[in-house]
Amino acid sequence: LIGLAVLIIALLLIGFLLPGKMEVTRSTVINASAEAVFDEFNDLKKWQEWQYWNTLDKPGEATITYGEKNAGTGASYTWDGKNTGKGTITITESIPNKSVASDIEFTGSGTAKGLYTVEPEGEGTKATMNFSFDNGMNPIGRWFSVFMKGEIERAFDYGLARIKERA
Repeated sequence: LIGLAVLIIALLLIGFLLPGKMEVTRSTVINASAEAVFDEFNDLKKWQEWQYWNTLDKPGEATITYGEKNAGTGASYTWDGKNTGKGTITITESIPNKSVASDIEFTGSGTAKGLYTVEPEGEGTKATMNFSFDNGMNPIGRWFSVFMKGEIERAFDYGLARIKERA
């Protein structure tokens, strides 16, 4: 029992040494107009077609409820899934054909920031997804971020590939 207690204390102390903020950014160039790519980011109903997280719950295991708007500043939806948990996404700023900023509230776990940008690159459009979450002084949250970073990178790669197909 003493060994287990020492291990738990060591893991907590190491948790305080881990980065407090997690940030993930992924980009790709899409052979489509900035308007077409922006529309995928700006319309929350279209997110259901390209989001990796939607593949984690089987049909009937998750519900999505849209707010009064589904596109542009103020648009939102809540989700409640068996594997994806509960939360709300709200678009906090939408700059046409440039960027979409969002707050992603994970029920009981805090709020992350999402930023989705489009910019011309060559004959296509560079699409970038960014996610940031501040764990503050929570050592357990910091450990969780270490393990979630790879999953978020996978989710962004999946989403950007689907948007590339759609746009």
